[in-house]
Amino acid sequence: MCDMCDGMSKTEQLRHVQEIIDEHGVAVCYVEDNDPQKCFGYTVGLTPHNAQEFLVRGMNHEDTSLMLNGFADSVLERGEHFDHGHTANWRDGRILHFNHMRGAREFACDAFNLYGPRARVLEIHFAQPGMPAGAGSVEYRNLALVLADARLLPQQLH
Repeated sequence: MCDMCDGMSKTEQLRHVQEIIDEHGVAVCYVEDNDPQKCFGYTVGLTPHNAQEFLVRGMNHEDTSLMLNGFADSVLERGEHFDHGHTANWRDGRILHFNHMRGAREFACDAFNLYGPRARVLEIHFAQPGMPAGAGSVEYRNLALVLADARLLPQQLH
């Protein structure tokens, strides 16, 4: 359940999120739904570091936390920068694509409640559906080349 569903006021819940940020540098908020495709999670705590918050949809709580904490650590500990059009690889080899998120205020509520209009959100998408283990390395590279040729990805592939 969520903190507010468990009886916390909005003020208490934001205070709790801020305590997590103070202790760990970032908080990951996860919103559950009976339909797994409607679940989503997002970071709160990157905005003060001049970075965009991250949001991902349709993943379970464990994978969402793993992904978002990993990218947040990349920003906070290694100074990495992520922006619209950037890509990364998920642990199973699938390509992730980052996009500016329109309507983010409706999803990343805590980020906007804490930081106001300074908050910006990058939504993380899987560029290709999952494939059987061991299959698809050529297909992933081909997808990346197609996207790069279409100038959708601002990186060079080696």
